[in-house]
Formats: sequence, structure tokens, C-alpha cells
Amino acid sequence: MQQRGVYSLAKHYIGNYQETSRSVVNEIIDERALHELYGRQWEIIVKQGNPGAVMCAFQKVNGQYACANPHLLIDMLKDAWQFPGWVSSDFNACPNYGAFDLGADVCAPDLGTLDGLRQAVDSGVISPARFENMVHRVLRTFFAR
Repeated sequence: MQQRGVYSLAKHYIGNYQETSRSVVNEIIDERALHELYGRQWEIIVKQGNPGAVMCAFQKVNGQYACANPHLLIDMLKDAWQFPGWVSSDFNACPNYGAFDLGADVCAPDLGTLDGLRQAVDSGVISPARFENMVHRVLRTFFAR
């Protein structure tokens, strides 16, 4: 698929193992298991599969929503594994506009409005540098294919 200029979106990033009550479950995963058991396959997907985007999910991981979890999205995915693509939420899985500053690049559909994003940047909820990074990641993916 990707060899034909279409990018893939890998989902659901780390700890999404049930549909029932998925918006209230809190997966408690110690750091070693997070990296060795849960993260290892994602590292392989990101480094070898080269998806254009990764989708975060509804559940919490260690007390933070997966789509607003800087350890998962920034520390592991973007920094340690050098993922250049963008992070998309599952349908309305971002808890609020703060999720953007915590690593999500697209939160859709409710938090994806231009006016809402503008207000979040103007009020400091999303830093201007982070907003530029979000836009860069999405456009980089579109133009890289």
C-alpha cells in the first residue's frame, strides 16, 4: 500500500485491549513491561513499517489518557523511536485541547475545528512551537508519499 503513495495509520497505540468500557479503563503497566512487552511491537511497526500516522486510543495508561500521555506519545514514540509521522486520536479520544500539547497531532472530530485550535493556541493551552510541530508532522506525511 505504502509503495503506491498511500500512507498507513497503525492503531490503536499501546494498551487498547477491550471495547467494553474503553473510555474508563486504566491499564496499569510497569515501565519494563511497557517497553519490553507492549512497546516492542510498536517500535518495530514504527521503524520497519514506516506508517504515516499512529492512532492513539480511548483508555488510560498509568492514569493518563492514551491520547494525552506524553510518556507514550512524546518520550517513546516521537523521541526514542524517532517517529516522524503524526498521531491521530480515535474518534473523540482526546480528553481536551491539552492533549495536543501532550503529543496528539490531530484530535478529531470535536477538537479539530479551526476556531477551537486558534483559541487554544492564543490562550497558551497549545504552545505555538507545538502547533507548528503538529502541522509539520501532518504535512510532512502527506508530501512524503
